[in-house]
Amino acid sequence: MGALDNYGAMHRVGDERERADAWVSVGLSAVEIRLYESLLSLGAARSTDLAATTGSTQDDARAAIDSLTAAGLVRCRGGFVEAVRPDVALEALLARSHERVAADVDHLAVVRREASRLTDAFLDAQTRSHPEYIEVIEGIDAIQQRLSELTMLTRTEFLCMTHSATGRLAERSEPMFDHNAAAARRGVVLRTILPDTVADDPGGWGYAEALSSLGDQIRTCPVVPILANIADRSVAMVPLDLRDTSAGALYVRSPALVAGLVSLFELLWDAGRPLSGGAPELLDTPDTQLLHLLDLGAKDEHIARAMGISVRSVRARVARLMRMTDSRSRFQLATAAARRGWVGVAMPPEESEPSRTV
Repeated sequence: MGALDNYGAMHRVGDERERADAWVSVGLSAVEIRLYESLLSLGAARSTDLAATTGSTQDDARAAIDSLTAAGLVRCRGGFVEAVRPDVALEALLARSHERVAADVDHLAVVRREASRLTDAFLDAQTRSHPEYIEVIEGIDAIQQRLSELTMLTRTEFLCMTHSATGRLAERSEPMFDHNAAAARRGVVLRTILPDTVADDPGGWGYAEALSSLGDQIRTCPVVPILANIADRSVAMVPLDLRDTSAGALYVRSPALVAGLVSLFELLWDAGRPLSGGAPELLDTPDTQLLHLLDLGAKDEHIARAMGISVRSVRARVARLMRMTDSRSRFQLATAAARRGWVGVAMPPEESEPSRTV
């Protein structure tokens, strides 16, 4: 096989993988895709014939037919299976996918509103300080000392919400790592919620990895509205001022306020996703331009022409970005890029110029 044949074969593999990803994004498996494409060419067939045609077992073929029937892509008549016209069937399938995405967006909006409500209630209650329930701690040394005591006295569970995770935070928190490790050895459950931006800061990622190495369970959310440490769901520490956490802290014993913080934590925890993958890679300018063009809906050929690179290089860059973001499809890549702030920002004039030729 010559070089041109190899090049063509690689592109065919890439195209097939992209088509498979598109089907997977609407909930269809590889077996179901093969069976449906066979039906499109056959028109109608018995399930036993379809199993032989697609190289599947009878059980797999029957399961695939059931799934395709539920998706509206095939129908059964008189012992035969028929393919439904693709554009009609897929329109309904895509509509259901859009409904699921819209439901997820609505759920996150509810979580964000609830987080805002609980935070407002907590901040409002701060103004009604009671010496039995709320103690004001001043000075960074006193804050760190009390936080160390809080960790050492924890018996069952230690919850932490951090609104900012950076290298500077890692340096300030280093004295706490020994206390966390000791708590983990005592069987204390450690759970921490970090902002999604931890993936974009090498120092913040190092902080997250250090916590994880202690047995801390970590999840990330788009927004973490407050910094709080909660011990055994009975005592909490929060800063007086989120913009200057060294200014002072509140040591909270009020059952109502602590319960509100725990509720906020659980809401964010349920909406968050586990920390995974290796250290984040930084985007270079071509990657940013590539994501910008993908966001505009440009095809690979147009992107290659606009960036002055080959289509093969475009696809290689897309594959690397998908690995970075743990995405299984270009749709997931676009979502991850938007969440990390890699797209949606106006490009400089000299970089946005190529998009006019697309």
